[in-house]
Amino acid sequence: MPPDQIDELACYVKGLDADVVVVPGETVFEHVAPGTNAAAQSSAYVDILALRLDYGRGGTFRPARNGVFLEITSRCGHNRMNGHALSAARRAVVEVVVQSDAHAPDDLMSGRVQYHSCARNGVSEEEVQRALSRTVEELLSI
Repeated sequence: MPPDQIDELACYVKGLDADVVVVPGETVFEHVAPGTNAAAQSSAYVDILALRLDYGRGGTFRPARNGVFLEITSRCGHNRMNGHALSAARRAVVEVVVQSDAHAPDDLMSGRVQYHSCARNGVSEEEVQRALSRTVEELLSI
């Protein structure tokens, strides 16, 4: 989707009673329109920027303004950027969530896999516990 339509569509989806809006971000693994990350981070209706920031093209994560979370994922390929995503989140003082980016039932994560997806990428024990203990209600209230 064109980045200039993200805010409008996210607003529309929230109007349909969506609790959480996740936007797939720019990545080195899949094609996403340039400017998607900035548009998602600027939207008051986007909750999570998923997938990896495109560091190959100078991707950054801006300081939290709208409470957009950054995803730490176990998805093969995307998980290779977790360490960089975590560093960007820390610099920008952005909270992270742990997700599977499931495309099929086999992609779903157990609690053990979620934990190790974080821990092996330098997430501190405190950050892991905070990320794994979030409920949808807590995520939306931050």
